[in-house]
Amino acid sequence: MVPYCPRCGTPLSSHEVAQGYKDVKERSAIARFKVKDEDAYILAWTTTPWTLPSNLALCVNPKEDYVKVKTGDGYTYYIAQALAETVLGEDFQVLENYKGSDLEFKEYEPSMNALCLCAKNSIKKRTMWSAQTT
Repeated sequence: MVPYCPRCGTPLSSHEVAQGYKDVKERSAIARFKVKDEDAYILAWTTTPWTLPSNLALCVNPKEDYVKVKTGDGYTYYIAQALAETVLGEDFQVLENYKGSDLEFKEYEPSMNALCLCAKNSIKKRTMWSAQTT
């Protein structure tokens, strides 16, 4: 019998099992990405902000609900509907509703333009991708 992680769908090594299970608080960041040809931003959550300079795509769950909102400070954002109030507070107005699959291939500007110039020829555009989760 092998210990198994149902979330990852992989077996666990003996040292992972020996570490035990406990709830931990993870530091995270919310980054905003400018949508191409639109005065709006995509809000994306990450626990690995040091990877943002090498970001190639943003992923959305094709079955998840997303909203386009206008906040009290005048900014327009795309965000998962379930997280809108937690992240933005109560000072926003829902402009449009989407499924994640509706946002697939929406283009955005790289967060670090200077670093992206080096990869200009190999990366034609930055887009949102659907990622099926189980």
